Amino acid sequence: MNRFALTLGVLLAGSIGIAEEPAPAGFDPAPFPQLREIGEIQSEAGLFRIALDAGMHRSFHTLRLAKKKGETWQEMPMVSRHVQAPQKRGDFLVPHRIESLDETPDGSLEIVVSFDSPLPGPIRLEIDTPLSDFEKGISIAVPGADGTWKEALSDSVIFDHRRFLDFRHTSIQVPEVNSRTIRLRIAEATDLQRSRLREITRTVGDASGLTVTESSAVETRAFRIDGLRFVLSQGQSEDTHPLDARGREILPLPIASQTNLPDGITEILLDGGNLPIDHLFLKTDDRNFRRSVSVQVPGADDSWRTIHQTHLHRFEVGDFHDESLSIPLPETRTERWRLLIENGANAPVTFSAINARIPAYELLFLADPGDRPVLFLGATAPLTNAPLDTAAIRAAISRKVPTETVVPAEAQPNPNYRAEAAEPEGPGFLDSKPALWSIIALSVAILIAVLYQAMRKIEEKPEAAE
Repeated sequence: MNRFALTLGVLLAGSIGIAEEPAPAGFDPAPFPQLREIGEIQSEAGLFRIALDAGMHRSFHTLRLAKKKGETWQEMPMVSRHVQAPQKRGDFLVPHRIESLDETPDGSLEIVVSFDSPLPGPIRLEIDTPLSDFEKGISIAVPGADGTWKEALSDSVIFDHRRFLDFRHTSIQVPEVNSRTIRLRIAEATDLQRSRLREITRTVGDASGLTVTESSAVETRAFRIDGLRFVLSQGQSEDTHPLDARGREILPLPIASQTNLPDGITEILLDGGNLPIDHLFLKTDDRNFRRSVSVQVPGADDSWRTIHQTHLHRFEVGDFHDESLSIPLPETRTERWRLLIENGANAPVTFSAINARIPAYELLFLADPGDRPVLFLGATAPLTNAPLDTAAIRAAISRKVPTETVVPAEAQPNPNYRAEAAEPEGPGFLDSKPALWSIIALSVAILIAVLYQAMRKIEEKPEAAE
């Protein structure tokens, strides 16, 4: 019995030791099916940044940065943050010279403007005038090969209707002309306008009684121009994912399903891809509707949790057009989204596409020359790595230390990937606290029984000797 107790005690101690054994040191790349190489760091900047794209966002919670140190991998601390909103991009003034200014016999004003180089693309002309209450026709011409002027724009209008409504439009869009010289023609630069000051005369006579006469003067007014501005707008190409005015990316969300339920509700399921979404933009060809919509994300126990409710509408009646098909949201990361459109007894509204706006993020990390950092991504199992020391990175951020941008290569298969390592491991028998305490209690009970039997044998030995 004593031997059994000793063996049990050794096994118990070993079991407890195994249960509390720390995880092996170093970084294990096995759970990650993909990697993106950054290449060798050659700069001594110290602090580096990576702009997060959609692929990195989808692996945001399991994204890891590591480098080879000898034969083992070492994980590198990193900090993610919002990118500071850039100023409005792409608008700048194009230098110009006014070569001539003439008034034609029909009262129009012709201004010839030249530039240092041919205009690179469409440009916006802003006419700065202090006048109000006017409407002028504008035309643009460029010199042709035969020396004559060829019209490039003929039906544009600038106006000011402030007397009736706060409505003023004094800029026009000049098409691409590929010319260093243009001629601006303003029709009726000198016009006749009735004065707003009216003269009222009252005459009192014995026979005619009270007579009231009213008169107003007509004044000649020249179209005063304080300046011309040519503004070149270089927006983001529509061939790639566009950016809004603050640099946030607009991405299409795949529509997994769009179902009309029997209770008059349209259910739309979206693949969120774990993107940090703060705005949804819906597209539809339907019109003259107003619908209540609820935005939901996965909750506990396969349920859905509502995070926002609003209304969508589009009205097109004659010249009246008004719509609101966007949904602002608190920034949320999730794999799935659900939209519930309440149609009631009305015909369902069909949405052809849904785009999402995501704020710009970046990763900041420290590296030395010679390091070859690698991003590991795509892991599906939750990772429980201990938090790393990021104090130096945060201190550098607070001191506004300049950063250097590095661009990871395209994703490629990870040669060290093992499918079994990517599977989430369930808790072992000895990882369960109830099971562990049951083993301890059983061991204590057996030890007590052994001690009790030993004491009884000790007490029986003197009687056997007699």
